[in-house]
Amino acid sequence: MQRDELLMNHMGKKNCLYNLHKVKERTWADMDVVDFRKGSPASPWLCAEIQFCPDPCYGRKTEGSVKSYIAMRDDKGNPCRHLKDRTCKWLPEENEDLESLQKNRFNISCECHKQKPGFKWSSRFKICVDVDECTEKDVTCEANRICQNTVGGFQCMCRMGSRFDDKKQLCVDHVPLPAHSFHRTAKVKASKQSKQT
Repeated sequence: MQRDELLMNHMGKKNCLYNLHKVKERTWADMDVVDFRKGSPASPWLCAEIQFCPDPCYGRKTEGSVKSYIAMRDDKGNPCRHLKDRTCKWLPEENEDLESLQKNRFNISCECHKQKPGFKWSSRFKICVDVDECTEKDVTCEANRICQNTVGGFQCMCRMGSRFDDKKQLCVDHVPLPAHSFHRTAKVKASKQSKQT
């Protein structure tokens, strides 16, 4: 994941799975591992990724054998397969912690926002979760307002001690009724009850 020079592909024109037909496991398993990425020149570290790093997006249910991009989308091990856009992304720069990789704790990304605007994929819970725009994004509210997260979005609310004035279309100080009026009403009611008893 850290792109060590020693792991660069120096196989020339041979694909990344060239020597896998020689392993003993192939005889008793009676299968050839197929990976549609094997011929891709996208990264000189692709062979190291295929041979040493399991891709959490696909291949876990098919023993690492996936023949095509379409098959990857339909793979039972693809955590994004229940979404409209079943594309699963595995970003190397977000998976550099060796201890997490050893425990199969991968950070992946599913296209949640295409199905549920305001949502993102959680690798921890393996579901789409609401994005807290107030903490994760640069949200700017007008003066005397604060950001409040909502399901799939956010809204700018008046601060405590103020309320929204529909006529002025802004937050104004909220002036409660004087405290003595409540006490006076309570005393009047109490005196009436005592006279009746």
